[in-house]
Amino acid sequence: MTAALSPASWATQGSSGIQMHLTQYIDGVQSSKPIFWGTVVHYQLDVTNATGAPSNSFSIVVPLPRDGIYVANSATCGTVPNCGATEKYSSHDNLIFGVTELDPGAGGTLAFDVTLRIGAQYQSITEVAHLFGDGCSAAVCSSNKATNHVLPRPVSLLGFPNNGLPSPQGSTIIYVLNVKNPSRHDQPDVTVNDSTPPGTNYIAGSATCLKSPGCTVNDAGGNIGYHFDDVPVHPGKKFKVQYSVQVAVPTGTITNTASWLGDLCSQGPCATNTVQQPVAGAAVTSTGGAISVSKSGSPASVEPGQKLTYTLSVANSSANPQNNVVVHDKVPVGTTYVTGSASCGHTGGCTSSESGGTVTFSLSSVPPNGNNIALTFSVTVDVAVGTTITNAGTWSGGGCTASTGCTTNVVDTPVGVATSPGGGSGGAAGDTGPVGGVTQIHTGLPWAGSKPYVLGLLGFGLLAIGGGLLWRELVGHRRRRAEVASS
Repeated sequence: MTAALSPASWATQGSSGIQMHLTQYIDGVQSSKPIFWGTVVHYQLDVTNATGAPSNSFSIVVPLPRDGIYVANSATCGTVPNCGATEKYSSHDNLIFGVTELDPGAGGTLAFDVTLRIGAQYQSITEVAHLFGDGCSAAVCSSNKATNHVLPRPVSLLGFPNNGLPSPQGSTIIYVLNVKNPSRHDQPDVTVNDSTPPGTNYIAGSATCLKSPGCTVNDAGGNIGYHFDDVPVHPGKKFKVQYSVQVAVPTGTITNTASWLGDLCSQGPCATNTVQQPVAGAAVTSTGGAISVSKSGSPASVEPGQKLTYTLSVANSSANPQNNVVVHDKVPVGTTYVTGSASCGHTGGCTSSESGGTVTFSLSSVPPNGNNIALTFSVTVDVAVGTTITNAGTWSGGGCTASTGCTTNVVDTPVGVATSPGGGSGGAAGDTGPVGGVTQIHTGLPWAGSKPYVLGLLGFGLLAIGGGLLWRELVGHRRRRAEVASS
């Protein structure tokens, strides 16, 4: 994957013996085409010792772009020997690669992944690595800058309902595709395709262009295709299309990602964001009680040591408030409750607690007419790969007549090894856990985004403001003296 580089193309600052070159890849291809927000960018940093002597105990610090989210556990030393990678968080997120020794002429490739979260038009994302320690004769030696332009994703996918609450078998999911032109010229001949996601059945005739001009739709065989003659430049204007499916499975997750082709798509079919909808039956009493409680778990699969969050969704189908509803949930076998994680969110008249492995939510009143209340708590996974964590809660009040309480649906969460989009092992974005190896704390000048750097900028700004005020006072004083002298 790494392109061949001549020595002249290796960007260095000062007379560094360690040379570095940074490149970025999208979908496995090194490209200078615009990147769409939400895309995973894979960075590779080629490192070599260009001197005739070993380089010992140096660090490479990579301040992550402010408009990117680090893909947890994606940092790897790759083929660089005697190396460890560590995440470090201060006022800015940083990756630190520490190398204890690199022989003359030796080298390799470091790597990490970032997900872009930029939403504005024509932003840029810039990445650079800084070398500290042996092999760098200056205070800090930097790599080249890897820069690309970032655009809002031209085609985005929404699913309704997609509020984290489970959809029961037989319910309807409506998918809406927003098509927008973020470029500076018209985009003719744009095609969007979306296949009926596994676990659902396409509702015949539901695919529609709504009021999007120049749009035609084809839904043969449940494969929905939308063609747009032209998507003009019009900031803020979206072309909107939609179709519906019926949930055909009792449990699991419905996952949908659409694709599109057009002038802004430079690498074959480009993907939209992914929409996931949990599926489970809402538990109600046999006598048709007003309250229903359903449960979902996130993420859908976990790794040992990872956090798993449960959401208990409470709804009231009657026209009257339901008082004194109590929801219980035992911390599932193979997990440990995260202290203080039980939360009623912003729900008034609700208290949450945990005691003896049982989480309790007490609701003084549940509003009428289907209002959804989300109760959450988290656990840490203690069991090994290959097992399954099983959880079901109970609740009382609001029409539940069972003496032992009414049960929610069961949530099964498999324990396995997750894989990040960039190919490395990873969990949820933003995880602050270490990625192993040696931690090398740098010395020398602060890098952009660090606390000393920010404080330095702040101090410089205050000095500049103070200097401006002093100059204004001096000029005013001279003017007043001149006015007195002339009078």
